[in-house]
Amino acid sequence: MGKQMRLITAGLVLALTAGGSVAWAAAKPKANGTYFSTSPSVEISVQKGGKSVTLYTSCGPSTAISAYWDSPKLPLRDGAFSFDKQTTVNKVQNSPFSTTPVKATVLFTGKFAGGKFKGKVHLGGSTCGEASYTAHLSSHGGGQAG
Repeated sequence: MGKQMRLITAGLVLALTAGGSVAWAAAKPKANGTYFSTSPSVEISVQKGGKSVTLYTSCGPSTAISAYWDSPKLPLRDGAFSFDKQTTVNKVQNSPFSTTPVKATVLFTGKFAGGKFKGKVHLGGSTCGEASYTAHLSSHGGGQAG
């Protein structure tokens, strides 16, 4: 094999390796990125380093929130997270405005694939049933119903 052929082969190997690394990185959630869904209302914030997430969800009619929940930091393993525990959900009364903490079971699951998180969410103790979501990366919010 001539010197020129070895250089071409080495260049191809490097290009393929670099291309594979870029594709691999795109398959992971963006660290310090926030993913949104509007229906149901879901926010998934990937923490620095990409190894944990914090979650927010709310439910209610389109004109008012009837309940919401903020998560503690949860581990993100292989692009997935799961929370299915009894915790405190905040119920909202609009007139007069007040919030009341109630003990309820929260189900919130997600798996990252194809550049978005997909999963299910349910706030126990609220009038909102379990729902599926698709959350997209956005710097301004407003994900996509799913």
